[in-house]
Amino acid sequence: MALYLLSYDVPKEDEKSDPGVYNDLDDFLESQNAVRILQTAWLVPWGNESNAEALVEAVSQHAEKSFQVIACKLFLDKRSNFWRNLRESDRDVSDLFSRHAQPL
Repeated sequence: MALYLLSYDVPKEDEKSDPGVYNDLDDFLESQNAVRILQTAWLVPWGNESNAEALVEAVSQHAEKSFQVIACKLFLDKRSNFWRNLRESDRDVSDLFSRHAQPL
């Protein structure tokens, strides 16, 4: 497994027309054991044989075409990873990093 930071935006017109526009995507991410760390930012454990493109493609199957999506692979390096006041506890986030982020 690798760990990815995934974030997405929903254009305002989609958000206004369907307040539940996030539901399918959120359900998919939760089924992948992803952790929501900000409103539309998640830490996603993703298979070793895959990459960021595969994650974005999988997410796109559960999102409207107009969603803007980015995925970045995260590495285990305490000097370049820091956070504060996330939706998940520091311990849970640290746990994800230690289990899934790859060493530099």
